[in-house]
Amino acid sequence: MNNSKIIKQTTEKLSKLVDKSRYNKNISYRLRNKRKGDFLTSKEKVDFLLDINRIPTINKKFIDKAKDQINTGGNLIRIVICEFQKRKYIADGQHRYIIGKAFNLPILIERYKVKEFKDILNFMKSINSNQNVWDNNQAIKFYSSEGGNRNQRANYTRIKKARQILGNDNHYPISNWFEVQAFFTYADKVKSLEEIRGLSMVISRGFKDGHYKITPQMYNKCLDFIQQFRINNIHEDFWRNAKVLRCIMRLFAINKNKMKIDRLIKQIKNNHNYIDSKKEDTEIQQDIKAIYEKGYKRINLVA
Repeated sequence: MNNSKIIKQTTEKLSKLVDKSRYNKNISYRLRNKRKGDFLTSKEKVDFLLDINRIPTINKKFIDKAKDQINTGGNLIRIVICEFQKRKYIADGQHRYIIGKAFNLPILIERYKVKEFKDILNFMKSINSNQNVWDNNQAIKFYSSEGGNRNQRANYTRIKKARQILGNDNHYPISNWFEVQAFFTYADKVKSLEEIRGLSMVISRGFKDGHYKITPQMYNKCLDFIQQFRINNIHEDFWRNAKVLRCIMRLFAINKNKMKIDRLIKQIKNNHNYIDSKKEDTEIQQDIKAIYEKGYKRINLVA
């Protein structure tokens, strides 16, 4: 279902939950602003930006907002509209917009014309910076779709697809993905857990601003590595828990040509598929080392 249908359903549902006639409108406020303010006309179509403008959940708090907006005869705070290529996008105020549409209220707006789509992103980021609305998830949704250029869409679509494959309804932790990518990208530099963390920050630098890059080859390498755990039904602590996964990658890094992923998977299964993720890093590495070596006298890993 697309956003326009969801917005319409939300608007219709809200209009049935609140009886507009029970609330008195402050007519003087409404008329005064009609002369001075800029209002959205009934013929103007407004677009929501993918999931970036979050469709509100109708709950008591939202209904109370609707009652307040009805009482004042419209929204007191302007809705920010960005105009780009003859289309209008809501940069801030999606809740107020839906309430206005649901009860046919005047919608006070503030308009901005932008030259590039990314300017809308900058508006949203600056307006919502205190609310931390613009996070990695929003960046993925934005740059993998109409918000990104050709290269951005390719790079962000890869990480979006990987998280969906690995997590189904529970998306794979993006920080873990960055660390796995750092592990393969800087294989010769990884010697400690701190280096994995630090190099993952190099990978993720500028992610929210559209600067993330990953080649198809690197994408496949990272996905195949994590998929080995998932498709073999290895307990999630081994590949979703950041601390445990980091310990596994460090052991692979310092035991080059000694460790094989297939053997590790087999040994984990033979070890009742369990790891105590609450232990300290050094203890977890020793446990993984013991799991890998169990039953093989010739194998002696460094930990």
